[in-house]
Amino acid sequence: MTRAAATYEAARAEAETHEIAGERATSQAQRAFVLAFTHPAHADDEIDLATQLLTGLDLRATTLTVQIASPYETPAARTAWRTASTPSVPRSTPLALSPRRCPSSWPRASTTPSSAPTPT
Repeated sequence: MTRAAATYEAARAEAETHEIAGERATSQAQRAFVLAFTHPAHADDEIDLATQLLTGLDLRATTLTVQIASPYETPAARTAWRTASTPSVPRSTPLALSPRRCPSSWPRASTTPSSAPTPT
């Protein structure tokens, strides 16, 4: 995970060099997400930077990544997540919370079974 954070930082720096705003914001959002779990002391500043870089861009998935990372930057939230995990909901599945974080204007996944035919 430390290597992932460094790789995202390098990707952000490269995007800055080439003035690619969307790639810069996305790389920073991914870095913030990784650091929220691995180096929480650095996460707050990284989340703030990601939020700044997203200003004026329409990158909904990247914005959601930052929103998902935000609750995990506090020790209490990380502890609550770890202790609430069960075998059916592993700690490595923080995206399970994402539907609650989506703006109400986003479409929700259907809860009814698909009527698509099953492959034979």
